[in-house]
Amino acid sequence: AAWMGWVLEESDYDRAIEPGSWMIHQADFLAYAYTSELKERYSDLEVLQYLLIDGEFKGAVLGHWRIGPHDVDDIVVELPRKERAARRAEILAAVKTVYSGPSHEIICYDGKEL
Repeated sequence: AAWMGWVLEESDYDRAIEPGSWMIHQADFLAYAYTSELKERYSDLEVLQYLLIDGEFKGAVLGHWRIGPHDVDDIVVELPRKERAARRAEILAAVKTVYSGPSHEIICYDGKEL
């Protein structure tokens, strides 16, 4: 049989995207597919990683990239104000999967100091 590429089974097309928040590296293939849009959207910001919220890119983790520990200067979330507040713990948990411990500090969420 000839190789057909990466294709989901037909039943997978009908599945709803589960709500949730994930931090996605800029080099991830999914972020790479949206590189032009994301770079335009966040052109004036120093993005460390992007936030995938409910299956869409709706935020970014900001800071200064360097070799070694990174501090997160801010977490930008493109959701209505009440939803940003309600989902704060969920989004912070996604960011803390990488940026946690004594060598990392998350300074702000949505422009407000933690």
